[in-house]
Amino acid sequence: MKAWMIVLLVVAALAVFLVIVVNQWCATPHGRLDWRAAVMLKYIRAAKIELFRESDPPEESRRINREKSRPFKSRPLDLAGVVDREVPGPDDSLPMRIYTPKSGTVLPTAVDDAYAAILWVSGNAGTFGGDPARVAVAGDSAGANLAAVVSQLVRDRQGPRLAGQVLFYPATDESRFDTKSHVDFAEGYYLTRKCLEIFRSLYAPDRADWTSSLVSPLLAPSLANLPPAVVVTAGFDPLRDEGEAYAERLEASGVPVVRKRYDGILHGFLTLDRLFPQADDAISLAADELKRLFGQ
Repeated sequence: MKAWMIVLLVVAALAVFLVIVVNQWCATPHGRLDWRAAVMLKYIRAAKIELFRESDPPEESRRINREKSRPFKSRPLDLAGVVDREVPGPDDSLPMRIYTPKSGTVLPTAVDDAYAAILWVSGNAGTFGGDPARVAVAGDSAGANLAAVVSQLVRDRQGPRLAGQVLFYPATDESRFDTKSHVDFAEGYYLTRKCLEIFRSLYAPDRADWTSSLVSPLLAPSLANLPPAVVVTAGFDPLRDEGEAYAERLEASGVPVVRKRYDGILHGFLTLDRLFPQADDAISLAADELKRLFGQ
């Protein structure tokens, strides 16, 4: 047998072996993982990546995770400009970053995740090419929690009108971690219960605050008269059920909702767009809905 044929057979055998192995990794007691998610979890274990380490300050944990997850992230978008500013806040100045896309002259505004920033954006949109009638809030995970809270504050305080809210796998209920998704994915699926408990203790150290709608927007007495929403969840995410419960309550309260669950993948997939093509689909879904809400 010729040498090239032997090489070809070896490569084919290895490919079949890898397919069988990865297919086994995809099988879980809770359904099938997307193969990319299965590979990512194996990489996390092999690289000994911890989402959060109690021994490190939060900033250091974020830096380490950014570096180790870089292979899964694509290059930043090519923008016309990125400007860092400080805007007035209730107690001190707030950092804000304004992203300016290359196309168009009047833009939908990129807003920060605090009520004071919303006030500033609404009042100053024209200074950076924005339109005060086309302001929306968006965020993922803890950022989505804040986007949901800000949407409620704008309604309750009769603040500037928001055109929409985009919530990617939001944390909406910090009062309990006992939903089916919290139980099923407490360990071994990237975002763990231990990490969630640490995050909660850092963000809301007083247990009495966990049931406040400022921390748990799902527990607000009413979700009526909130901006139209896009709610995206991940199938193997501890936050899946509370995010979908928030979408259901919005719908029951008469708020227009576009929602989608991406089965088989993990929390945080939006920032891992080199690995997960679902990230681009989710961004497109949100962008298309915002265009519609902005009247474009």
